[in-house]
Formats: sequence, structure tokens, C-alpha cells
Amino acid sequence: MGLFRRNKNNHKPVIRQIIDLVPRWLIHTCARQFNSDKDGF
Repeated sequence: MGLFRRNKNNHKPVIRQIIDLVPRWLIHTCARQFNSDKDGF
């Protein structure tokens, strides 16, 4: 059970805590593949 134990972090929004679990390389790969990383509107 120690493997899944995580410290509570009440200083970050829940969505940020979830995104922190996803490897950064996977986010960048998906953004590049789907051309979804847009700076301007």
C-alpha cells in the first residue's frame, strides 16, 4: 500500500495534481501529434 501513498498537497488545484502524474514527454508528444499547443487565439 506504500506504493500508492501520496502526500496531500492542498496548495495545488486537483487538475494540476493529476497532470503532475502524467510524464511530461507524453504531454509534449500528444500536443505535437494533434497540433494542440497553440499560444494565441
